[in-house]
Amino acid sequence: MLRRSLVCHALLDNAAVGTDPITRLSPFALAKLAIRAAKENRKSVNFWKTLSARAMVVAPSMQPSDMSMVLGAFARMRYRDRDMMVRIAESTPAILGQFAATDITHYLAAFARLDVEHRLVFNLMAREI
Repeated sequence: MLRRSLVCHALLDNAAVGTDPITRLSPFALAKLAIRAAKENRKSVNFWKTLSARAMVVAPSMQPSDMSMVLGAFARMRYRDRDMMVRIAESTPAILGQFAATDITHYLAAFARLDVEHRLVFNLMAREI
């Protein structure tokens, strides 16, 4: 009985979210994975594209530290995904008051390192400082 339920669960789970475990990561787990991958110097473009796609999905529910860690990891690898960065930037004004000074620093440093300009975010962060 248990064996059958495991098979059914696996079938339903794969049908619902796909076979890639990255598609199920929470914002915190995504940030931790991105930082670890950047420190380990993982250069797989498909891996970073998958992380980027997941970051775009969970961007509205990210905390400021998660945003800055994800952006910092992408900046460390010099992988620029403008769509992901814009999506994260669009989610920023709603939680701007929750940003700590270090989060603002890492967030803006990632944008600067990847040479991506988002005037609204820069103006809001300047007012926050």
